[in-house]
Amino acid sequence: MQYNSARSTLVMKEYGRNVQKLIDLAIAETDREKRNRMVQSIIDVMGQLNPHLRNTEDYKHKLWDHLFLMSDFKLDADSPYPIPEREALMRKPDPLPYPQERIKHKSYGKNLMRLVNKAVEEENPERKELMLKVIGNYIKVVHTNWIKENVSDENVKVEINTISDGKLSLSDDMQLSKIFVQRTNTNQNRNNNQNYNRNNNNRNGGNRNNGGGNNNRRHHNNNNRNNNNNNGNAK
Repeated sequence: MQYNSARSTLVMKEYGRNVQKLIDLAIAETDREKRNRMVQSIIDVMGQLNPHLRNTEDYKHKLWDHLFLMSDFKLDADSPYPIPEREALMRKPDPLPYPQERIKHKSYGKNLMRLVNKAVEEENPERKELMLKVIGNYIKVVHTNWIKENVSDENVKVEINTISDGKLSLSDDMQLSKIFVQRTNTNQNRNNNQNYNRNNNNRNGGNRNNGGGNNNRRHHNNNNRNNNNNNGNAK
């Protein structure tokens, strides 16, 4: 028995070892016409094993690239597409430039801090006031989501002054949106628990009453049985 640990490593495991063996047989075939027929059959099998590739663009081209890759570029066959180079398929993608900015107030996110910086640079007073109102309302939403309590406008004004390093301040006559904390789910769960306990108590009380009635019936039947026995003995 031959174990997989003793076999060669599969280049593309999604096609399986049988396809890899067929490709090795095609490489060893000396007759070019027969080799081309074998390669075409292998391409058909590869397409059946991975039908999801049909939804991609130029899936036939992708199958031929996989074929040459699995053959370690040793297969000499007539391909309808240009034979890829090893460097082109094995080349690693260029690294993505991830942002390395440090967010001073992470709870508000990067976008809000960008909006704060734009509001500092804004010269139009009306536009600046609208931006401040958006910032204040968003801060109220964030605080409500985190601490589950209503936040006063005064606290929001202090917070805006803090995150902008004293460069922004809300006017005293600006009214922010009112955000209410929803507590209906907690009250509903409490009512459901009370109803559940009440129903259980009623059910247990009914069972106790039924149990008492069964005991009375049992004693009554026993008394009747004893009276019948006494009457029989008397006769």
